[in-house]
Amino acid sequence: MAWESLDIPITVSMQHEVEHIRIREARHLVSLGYRETKSMSPVIVCPGPLRLLPTQPSELLQLEVPTILLDRDPEIPPPPAPFCHMTTLTSGADGKAIPTEKLDPDSLTSASFFPLGSFIKLQVKLVLHLFSGQRREHDFQSEFERFLQASTHKTNVCVLSIDIVLHPQLGDLTNPQAIALWQDLIALGIVIFVLAGPPCETWSAARYLALSGDGPSGPRPLRSQSRLWGLPILKRAEAQSIAIGNALLRATIRMFFAAITAPTTAVIMEHPKRPSWVPMAPSSWLVPELQYIAKQANCFSVDIDQCMFGAPSMKPTTLLCLQVQHLQLLRDIPHRCDKSHVHATVLRGLDSNGLFRTAPAKTYPKGLCSILAKLACSQFDSICDRSPPPPPDLDQFSSSDLARFYVPTDPYLNSAQSYGADFSSLSGQHAFMPPLPNGKAAKAESELVSARQLACTAIEGLSQLPNGMSVVGKHGSSRVHF
Repeated sequence: MAWESLDIPITVSMQHEVEHIRIREARHLVSLGYRETKSMSPVIVCPGPLRLLPTQPSELLQLEVPTILLDRDPEIPPPPAPFCHMTTLTSGADGKAIPTEKLDPDSLTSASFFPLGSFIKLQVKLVLHLFSGQRREHDFQSEFERFLQASTHKTNVCVLSIDIVLHPQLGDLTNPQAIALWQDLIALGIVIFVLAGPPCETWSAARYLALSGDGPSGPRPLRSQSRLWGLPILKRAEAQSIAIGNALLRATIRMFFAAITAPTTAVIMEHPKRPSWVPMAPSSWLVPELQYIAKQANCFSVDIDQCMFGAPSMKPTTLLCLQVQHLQLLRDIPHRCDKSHVHATVLRGLDSNGLFRTAPAKTYPKGLCSILAKLACSQFDSICDRSPPPPPDLDQFSSSDLARFYVPTDPYLNSAQSYGADFSSLSGQHAFMPPLPNGKAAKAESELVSARQLACTAIEGLSQLPNGMSVVGKHGSSRVHF
């Protein structure tokens, strides 16, 4: 107990009172759906720089480290040095950062499951459209392929549509293996452009309209400005939506951080603009990780109104653009509502079919797909102008794992009114791929065993401290109590 570790004497009656309070609190949490293994708040795990916290004066507790921790067993191999995917960058003739070291494909995370070396030999650059949904006419991929016809190296690039409705396993961006694959392909310079529009259902400002008395009642808010990653007390279905929405947003953030190490890769994230007309509503643009990315020298934020690109409603949107080389193509065209047209619908409430009016707004209008595709095509042309690529190995590409993500338009598929849910019921239900027979899995398992041995040695040493006590947890693992 806490008072025992602090050597604070309390009476037996006080102990009984504290235990009675603990039991009542535990029963209350169980009635809300929480268990001993569940946390009250979401845990956010995201790669990126550590935020510097203000230093505060404090007194350090000096502990005498036992000898067993200083003298490591020579039979136990030392822990592997941490590997960082970031390459060393220098300034080129044009003032832009260029990598001076090439990554070893076999050292990357996804090399245990995918032949990254063979992907490099294909000489095919990739454009990723994350959360693409079903293919349709005049979508991002079809517009990109239309602009690509004028390119000299049109066979050296391919658009991959990444979505769980198209690929239940590697299209699921809650799958760590899928995230690792796309991150590593960005780091290797194979992916040159990423377009991502993570689901915004749980971020919608329309959830706050009913609270202000403006409009009919609807789904209640699941986030707040003080709890951007989700409110603590939610129903089971709401908590699941928040968990999946957070995972997909974190996957997008991972693509940004991967692209920072690859100066030729551009990333654009599309999400609703921060709703200034609903002051209390949360926004993904308040997330510290995205604010850090937005502060990069080569990152720009562009606010647009989708009605200027053919959408029936205004739908204010923000595009966060990292390392986009020809962003002026977007800035030069009218992209804010000029009030020269009438908005057909307001994105609130239900339509005549009983569906939420926000559902059709999930698909990008043709004009927006066209300008985004033009940015991607210009990015590819600039790379080819600086370094003309060799002829691609299309036969090997067609038989590779990457070719499975190329989805042609099906003229017999009528998906014009098929918007689907923001979160598929298959999200998070992916199966893990078996490792390749290249010995990396066995090496990782050996390193894990070594790490566990070091952890046991450390626990044994800590238990020898004056106030240390070694106990065995419910899963059989050793712990140290002070």
